[in-house]
Amino acid sequence: LPVGWLDQEHQTTNITKKPDVSITNKQITLVPVISWVQAGAWKEVGYSEVDLSTAETYPCPVPCGEMTYILRVIGDSMIDEYRPGDMIFVDPEVPACHGDDVIALMHDTGETTFKRLIEDGTQRYLKALNPNWPEPYIKI
Repeated sequence: LPVGWLDQEHQTTNITKKPDVSITNKQITLVPVISWVQAGAWKEVGYSEVDLSTAETYPCPVPCGEMTYILRVIGDSMIDEYRPGDMIFVDPEVPACHGDDVIALMHDTGETTFKRLIEDGTQRYLKALNPNWPEPYIKI
């Protein structure tokens, strides 16, 4: 720019700014925070076990199914991607695929766990992301 250019008046642009008045059909869904025990039976009992009038709820940041819930991460098996206390939104109606982070009910222990699903041919595994985890893979 030439010296002094900013000190002078210049022609305004012919671009007009229009307000955004488009209608958004975005539905905000409030999702409850549940316990890990409740998560283990969520597909069977769903909201019948949660008093939504007192449950802590948060809006889901993406479109989600009506069975979606929130868990707070516990433990450090999924460090470095997830830390204890992080909130994860879980939609149990979405089929799990290779590479998805999933909530799984371990039938041998009855515990609910959070791991990454790995499919290798006909074999399926749950993988802990923490490189220092003692059992990084669980065959399912």
